[in-house]
Amino acid sequence: MGLYDEERASGLMHQPHRLNLLNEIGRVVSSALDLQTLYDTIYRQISRVMEATEFFIALDNPRREILELPYHQERGKLLREQATDRESVTGLVIKRGLPLLFNTDEEYRQFAAANGLPVLTVGETVSEAKIWVPLSTGLQTIGALSVQSTLPFAYSSDDLQMLSVIASQAAIAIVNAELYEHSQQNVRRMQALLSVARTVNSSLDLQAVLDAVLTGIRDVLPFHIAEVILPAADDRVLRVARSLGPQQRNDHRQDVPIPLDRGITGKAYSTGAPIMAPRSWVRERGSGEPQVRSELAVPLKRGNRVIGVLNVQRLERSGFSEDDVNLLTLFASQAAIAIENARLFAEEQERIDELSTIQSIVQTLSPLHDIPTIAHVIEQELTRLIDYHSLRLFVVSDQTLVPLVSTGADISTMQVRIGEGIAGWIAAHGAS
Repeated sequence: MGLYDEERASGLMHQPHRLNLLNEIGRVVSSALDLQTLYDTIYRQISRVMEATEFFIALDNPRREILELPYHQERGKLLREQATDRESVTGLVIKRGLPLLFNTDEEYRQFAAANGLPVLTVGETVSEAKIWVPLSTGLQTIGALSVQSTLPFAYSSDDLQMLSVIASQAAIAIVNAELYEHSQQNVRRMQALLSVARTVNSSLDLQAVLDAVLTGIRDVLPFHIAEVILPAADDRVLRVARSLGPQQRNDHRQDVPIPLDRGITGKAYSTGAPIMAPRSWVRERGSGEPQVRSELAVPLKRGNRVIGVLNVQRLERSGFSEDDVNLLTLFASQAAIAIENARLFAEEQERIDELSTIQSIVQTLSPLHDIPTIAHVIEQELTRLIDYHSLRLFVVSDQTLVPLVSTGADISTMQVRIGEGIAGWIAAHGAS
């Protein structure tokens, strides 16, 4: 026999004692800041005052199509990651903010039918007596709390009133615990973000930086797919420079052009503003993966200049929040600096390599005096600087261009007058 049964049997549940008990429960409930500890505390305190074969807390999340059940006890067994339909008695209690008491399962079924709601059984046990009360802070209803018993007529109107009072205390405690958890999560995210920023900026190799950007995002903002998208060489389209996600996706995405003004990726690039949207089934790059239901594109900005886009996708519908947008925007500013630095370094390194190659070629040519030998060295060495398909090298002789070297076509007998054709024009004007 529990405390509640003993007090009922002895007639001690009079008003002063009830108030003292509610005050005690309120103090215990409000002292917990960890959400799971709080849920367990709420359940234990309610179990002190009424029979609870089944007990669950349902929370409303406007971004989800279901009601989340973060805590569900059934016959002393904790069930995790449960959910119930928004169109249900639970959803009705949340929507109307009014408590409900059913003495039998038949009463519950009749009420559900009368209101056009499905008859749902949360858990494995079909209970008889059922109570639902809203979790209301006074300013908003954040969810509902339900206590159920396998015995008919297990609860009274006094139980309904007591549970409503406990639920209001629990609602405030849950909001406080969520705020605390949110602040702690932000601290952890910021610490992870700083660590990722250090990692991203520790390399000047572009591919290594891109890899660090994607793996770094995963540490602070879990995703199904993430992409770094950069403009092509002519700046007319965007292309996926690096992606992280299902392998089959990575194999064919790299070379698919993305128009600058289409889809949330193109718009994020052209407007310089982040865009958060549910999954667009017809996207700028084809149908994509149908199981992805939400997408977030954030511009990579160096000052006021957009150099690319970070695109992340999730399987959940409406899977991103404003906090995610702010976090990814902050991350993108660090990533943009690292990507731009790596790209500038690569360009500078390429110029250094080119100058070094030119110097090497000049040193090779300097001691040579035989024109055919010089032409042959130019033919051999020029490929170190320029990737070409054909090469023609002419010398001027009596107002005529005489070919010395020709690859790709036989022009050994061709003679071009100065001023004629492209080669003749160049010889006449001394300009490229």
